[in-house]
Parts: sequence; C-alpha cells; structure tokens
Amino acid sequence: MEKDLLLPYRLRTVRLGVLATWMAIAALLAMAILPERPAFALPPYLITLGVGGLGVLIVSLLPWRRLFERGIGIAVMYAWSVLDIVLITVLLGIIGPDRIEGFVLYGLTTLFFAASYPPAGQVALLLFTCASYLGMLVLTGTDLGAGPLTARLALLGITTFLTCFLWLELMREMRAHHGARADSERRSQLLASVAHAARGISFLESDRVLGAVTDSAVALGFEAVEICVYDGSAGTYRVAHHRNVPEGYANATHSARRGIVSMVLDRKAPVVLADYTEHPLSEPALRSSGFRAAIATPVWLSGRIQAILSAATKTRRRIGDDEREAFELLGTIAGRALENATLFEQEQRTVERMAELDRLKSEFLSTVSHEIRTPLTVIEGNGLTLEQHWATLDDRTKLEFIATLNSNARTLDGIITSLLDFSQLEAGKLVARPTEVEFLPLAQSVVARLVKPNPDHLVVVEVDEGLRVVADPLLLDRVIENLLSNALKYSPPGSGIAVTAAIHDGTASVSVADSGPGIPAEEVARLGERFFRGGDANARSTKGIGLGLALVREVLALHETGLEVASEVGRGSRFSFRLPLVAPAPVTSNPRSGLVDAG
Repeated sequence: MEKDLLLPYRLRTVRLGVLATWMAIAALLAMAILPERPAFALPPYLITLGVGGLGVLIVSLLPWRRLFERGIGIAVMYAWSVLDIVLITVLLGIIGPDRIEGFVLYGLTTLFFAASYPPAGQVALLLFTCASYLGMLVLTGTDLGAGPLTARLALLGITTFLTCFLWLELMREMRAHHGARADSERRSQLLASVAHAARGISFLESDRVLGAVTDSAVALGFEAVEICVYDGSAGTYRVAHHRNVPEGYANATHSARRGIVSMVLDRKAPVVLADYTEHPLSEPALRSSGFRAAIATPVWLSGRIQAILSAATKTRRRIGDDEREAFELLGTIAGRALENATLFEQEQRTVERMAELDRLKSEFLSTVSHEIRTPLTVIEGNGLTLEQHWATLDDRTKLEFIATLNSNARTLDGIITSLLDFSQLEAGKLVARPTEVEFLPLAQSVVARLVKPNPDHLVVVEVDEGLRVVADPLLLDRVIENLLSNALKYSPPGSGIAVTAAIHDGTASVSVADSGPGIPAEEVARLGERFFRGGDANARSTKGIGLGLALVREVLALHETGLEVASEVGRGSRFSFRLPLVAPAPVTSNPRSGLVDAG
C-alpha cells in the first residue's frame, strides 16, 4: 500500500531535490564571485561545487521510477544524502567551520531528504551529519565553544524531530486516503458485481441462473461459492452449483442439521462466520479444506427457503457489512430470478404438454376411428351377407359369420366401454366402493370370459386359498380384464400367461405375467399414459386405442395403490399391484391353481 502511495511522492521529491540542489550550487557560486566574499581558498571551493554539480547531473539522469519499483530507489537516495552531507562538510572546511551560512546547508539537507525517509532513516542521517560536522571540527582544529556547538547540534535535532513528525502525519494521511479509496473501490466493486449479477441472472433456465449467481459471488472476492438446494421433506440438501468446492462434498447429499446451511435455516437470515473451522457444526470436508471466513444467505422462492447461497475464503478475515449486504442482495436477486425461471419452465412444460396432448388427441381420433371402423365394417359386411344369402348358406358357414359378428361386437364393446369409463373418470363419476371380494372366483370369471376367444393361449390362475381382498368388485374385474387382455394381445400363440395372487408383507400381491416380446426400458415409464402405445405406429399388428393400462392406473389410484411394471425385452412382462386383505386371515399356504382354456 505505502509503496503505491509513496511512489508519486518520492518521484516529485527527487525532482524538487534536483532543482533545490541546482539552486544551492548557484547561490554558492554567486557567493564566490561577489566582491565582498569571505576569505577562503577559491580553487578547492569551485572543485567541490563542480563535484556537487556533476553529482546532481548524474542524479537527474537516473531512472528513478524503475529504481523505486525495483525497491532500490531509497538506497540510492540514502547514497545521495550521504554524498550531499560529505560535500557540505568539505565546503564548511573550506569556507570556515564557524560560518553559520554554511552550517545552514546541513539543516536544509536534513529537512529535504528526511521528509522522504522513515524515522529510523532520519535518525541515522542525523547521527551521520553530527559525526561529519564534529569530525570536520576536529580535523580543522576549530573550537566553537560548548554553547554554539550545542545550539547547532540541537537545531539539527529539532529539525529532524519536526521532519519525523511530518513523515508520520504524512503516512497517517496516506493510509487514511488509501483506506477511503480502497473502501470506495470496494463499494464500487460490490455494486458493479451485484449490478452485473442482476443483468446476468435474467435467464429463463434455472441452471443458467444458478451458474450466473455463483459467478457473481466469486466476483465479490470469495474463493469458493456454492448454491445448496434444500429438501424440506427429507431434511437434506445437495450442492446444485459450485465453484472451487471439494468434489466429494459437492457430489453428496448432506443433512440439513449440519454446516452453515443449518444455521441459515434456523435463523432464516444471513450468517457470517469469521472462522468456519472453529464452528462445531462445520462440514468436515470444508473444514479440512481450510476455509475460514464464510457467509451464507437464504434464497427465498414462493415464500419458502428453497436454496442457500454460501461463500468462503481460506483467509481468516472480517466480512464487512457492505459485503454482507451485497451478498444478501445477490441472494434476493437469485431468488427472484429463480422464481421467474421456474414460472417460465412451468409454462414451457404446460405448452409442451398441451402440444403433446394435441398430438395424442389427433393420434387418438385417428386410432379410434380406425379401431371402430374395422369391427363395424366386419359387422356390417357379415350382417349384409347373412341377410342376403341366409337361405343359401349352410349352418356351419352361418355359425362362422355369427361368431365373427360376436367377436367384432365384443371388440367394439370394449372400445366403447373404455371410452365411457374415462368419460366417467373425467367427470369424477367413477367412484370406488370397496367391499370384501373373494379373489379366486373373480379371477376365474375374467379368465373364462377372455380365454374362450383366444384358444391358442394357456392361462394359469394361482391364488392363495381363501384369499379375500378389500376392493370394488366391478372395478377390480375391469383391472384384471385389461391386464389379461393386454397379455393375450401381445403374447404369441401357445405361450403361457399367469394370473397370481398371494399374501406378501401383509397385503395381497396380484400380478399378470406373460411370455411376450417384452417392453423397452424407455417405454416402461410411459406405460399407463393415456393414448400411449409403444413401438412403431406404422408396424403395429395389435389393435387398441392406448387406454387399457391408463384405465388400470386410474382405477388402482382410486384404491390408493399403484401399478408396478417389470419387463425385459424377449423375456416377457409382469404387471402387478397390491390390495389390502380383509383380515390377517386364516389362509393356508397351499395355492389353488387351475388351467383355463377354451375347452
């Protein structure tokens, strides 16, 4: 700090010193040519002035800025001071040690040079001046007397004392000026960082907002910054964005009861620590990294603390009020920016969902039109054939036409039933009325109803004996029917399908498993979405409108349970769900099973 402040001052001092020295040499030359000059030896006098002039010429040509910047400028100035004192001592020896006008040059030199030196240097120059003067008196054999000598030396001492005082005052003022300038620059930097953050955080993506916040916090002068997202339900937090935070800490989930995060959550206000390592709640990973001064502020979103912005340095220092206010303002800006980004992302998702629904609606209308038209065409064609050629057709052909009519009528009925079920769901009219249901008869009834039109499939029913569940029998029938219908539809002829129900962990675990082609992992998560049908729409060989599994999920939700899907491509799929038991029940472990087929 002093080096930066004193450099201009010392450069000015050198320029003034050169000018003052030339003025002194000019005055001494004038004294030599005046008619009433004192009696002294002129040649040595002029030689001494010439040496002094040569010295000041050399001094004026030196690269003082570089000398001071390299740290040797003061040493050169000390050498210059010593040379001046030596020349003044020689001049006093020439013109007479008792002449006061010569002694005054000591005082002027002390006053001029000492103003650029610290007190220790000034005292050293005073002692050298006194030693030089006393040595010159001894060499010339001059006896000034105790009084005049003491007065002269005291005058030099007083001059040095005054210059020391001036030096100390100058340093104090310079330090105060530097502090005020540094404080002003710091305030300006903080304001600029916050203003930059306000401009940079105007993104509409949460990740970019968090990245801009961390960058702005680093710009405030912190070595490490993190934004921790708080999960109130789990009582944990994780690091969403960070700069210079240990990776092991950044990649883990942490308890909200530790770290500076816990202090912010408790106080619901900013927290400032002078030494993070000394706090009992500090995170070990951050403590071992050597972070000392730390600050954290809550990031509010929709009236709740959703995140915590924290920063730290490895220097134990005081975080000032200006930094705390700027950091808190940064957290406020971040909260508002995140809120805007969140709203925008929600709107984007809504728009995307609406576009997806519009696509699904178009696909649904196309699919439904096709799926309805196909059985209607068959029904209409077979009906007209029977009407026009009834008398000429044999009984076997008539039965085949009627069977085809019934099959397509069932298909049409299933489509219409699914649509009606969903219309009831949308209207809130489909309500579950749970009661006690004996599962085996219900499952066998559904299987018998669906297997007859599909004689090429083998369906096994395995249910724990006496298993009774709490469910709406009609809706449970629809669930089993849809799952089994789905399995029959996608399983190759001759493959096996198992409908099972068993007690597991105090509930009834119901499943329908097939040996079909399986479902790709990327499609499993979407199963149950309305109108969603996996695979290539142009290569489908199965019929359907994509509402079966969606209806299953909705009905199970009415029973406060959910559908679980396990599938492996080439190995088949298992659809399962749980229902409450009627009672912990006297149920045997021997399942009743049966093979249901068209025969």
